[in-house]
Amino acid sequence: MSDKNVLTWTAMVTGLAIHGRGKEAIRLLDLMRVCDVKPNAVTFSSLFSACCHAGLVEEGLGLFDNMKSKWDLEPNIQHYGCIVDLLGRAGHLNEAYEFIMGMPVKPDAILWRSLLSACNVHEDVVMVRRWGRSSSSYSQS
Repeated sequence: MSDKNVLTWTAMVTGLAIHGRGKEAIRLLDLMRVCDVKPNAVTFSSLFSACCHAGLVEEGLGLFDNMKSKWDLEPNIQHYGCIVDLLGRAGHLNEAYEFIMGMPVKPDAILWRSLLSACNVHEDVVMVRRWGRSSSSYSQS
């Protein structure tokens, strides 16, 4: 392509994410920087998905941390949900729960469902009970 922009780069990242090629998707972010193309919120959602499907927990958390500091992008509820999904799929249920409790935005039902699903997959009944107490306090506010 003669004209590459954030849309074309994001499409490539998304394609790699769908096929579980997380490390390659992350490498595209470095190439975007070299080509002076700034990622957007959708690019980061695709990067988090790539990390999630490839089990790249540390890399995903690093991307999340760099989103604001390096790229000046404010994470939204979808990004927080991606991180909960990333942690949950990897079996880091306590970390996912603590991440939710420390978020600056109110967690939504989709985010809680992601944690609940991970608890089910990893057969963690204790976390489900803990989650039930926390989520009910949010629904009453």
